[in-house]
Amino acid sequence: MKVAIPTEGNSWDDRVHQSFSDAPCFFIVDDRRAQVRVLDNPTLRSRDRTGKDIVTVLAGMGVQLVIADQCDHSNAEQLQAAGIRLMMGVQGTVDLVYRRFYHGLLGNPCEPWAQVPVGSQGPSSEEIVTR
Repeated sequence: MKVAIPTEGNSWDDRVHQSFSDAPCFFIVDDRRAQVRVLDNPTLRSRDRTGKDIVTVLAGMGVQLVIADQCDHSNAEQLQAAGIRLMMGVQGTVDLVYRRFYHGLLGNPCEPWAQVPVGSQGPSSEEIVTR
């Protein structure tokens, strides 16, 4: 699965950005190919700043899931229209959030706009076995 995580920087130790469309960059993790790419957010350079640019780019890259803290309704609808699922309410470092997702500790994003229940952030990083 190809997953995109909006982040505050280009390191695994950076935090998930609070806002999907205003994130400086995105971690794109392809677990099938064991590849990671950091993508600068093209929305920050556009005039309208609607988030449509980043949705188009993510869809073109084959992203299937976005794991984010917050995403406004318009961007969520754009993601859904592009066939990209959205898991919201996730906080922490990119490393910890992705490992929690990878190990099934964030739940299953079966709904287009899955909301992670409060308190379901999973165990601490020390409790997760590194793959």
